[in-house]
Amino acid sequence: MSTFSKEVSQAVADLARLVRLADIRTVEFGARLFAQAPETIQEMHAEIDSQVRSATLDNGFLVEGQFKVTARTLSEEPQNFLELNYRVGAIYQVAPSSMPSAEVLSAFAESNGMVHLWPYVRAYVQQACAQLAIPVIVLPPFRVLSVHAEPDVGRTAQRN
Repeated sequence: MSTFSKEVSQAVADLARLVRLADIRTVEFGARLFAQAPETIQEMHAEIDSQVRSATLDNGFLVEGQFKVTARTLSEEPQNFLELNYRVGAIYQVAPSSMPSAEVLSAFAESNGMVHLWPYVRAYVQQACAQLAIPVIVLPPFRVLSVHAEPDVGRTAQRN
């Protein structure tokens, strides 16, 4: 996960108040089953690789996420048995005068954009597993962690 300067984080927060999410569309998806899947989720391990990019448009910008889920058995000789690919894009509208810098746009894509795209990825992974009749992989919710929060070191709870 990337960390952003306080200035970029503030610019992302400001941008979030100015944009309108106009559309989210699945661009591409695919599933490949290489071998017999295990019978239970406890017998497998799944990993997700995600890449997000942004691009400007005439009246806003695009955030596109590309996701690849791979699953393998947890046997003595692990074997990949599943690959799911999913590409989804979100179109945001913003006034030309409010168009952010490339750095802010990239930070927005990695934080706010991922919050908007992630539910679609989760749903696709679950649906694909069900359609392939394999144990359903449930991806965790996407969370944006604050990187500027003050640490709790030395703080104590006080009672009134």
